[in-house]
Amino acid sequence: MIRILAKPLVILGILIAVLLVWVFRPYEKADIAMVDPRLRTFEEPCRQVIVHYFGDFGSMGIELIDSRDQRFEFCLRISRDKGVVAYKELLIGSTDYTDKNASKVINEHHTRLRLAEILRTMPEDDDRRDEFLYCLCGRLRDALRIFKR
Repeated sequence: MIRILAKPLVILGILIAVLLVWVFRPYEKADIAMVDPRLRTFEEPCRQVIVHYFGDFGSMGIELIDSRDQRFEFCLRISRDKGVVAYKELLIGSTDYTDKNASKVINEHHTRLRLAEILRTMPEDDDRRDEFLYCLCGRLRDALRIFKR
């Protein structure tokens, strides 16, 4: 009986180990030279984060206030292509994608990484900020921040 269960248990153990390694893999670092120039001027530490939700059932806005009281506004626009919900577009300049000041960020990948780095340094727990962080990066590790409280 033990020999029959040994192989499936070993395989299950290996799968769980691989899943844990994948979930808790190190975060990718942003190349500051590739980050949108408007975010490069952000001076840490971040003093305040304000998250906004919109009536389109998904788009989110966020305001960051840095140590010099500069305000940085971003919007994650939701997309529902073929029934798949995704946050494919990051805008800067406004928390609302319909605002004329909102524009696409330059080099979105590294800008997203830098924005995530800033949000992860915030000391206090905030479900709304962590939800924005999860939508920004899609990392299960960031979703666990919400559920572990």
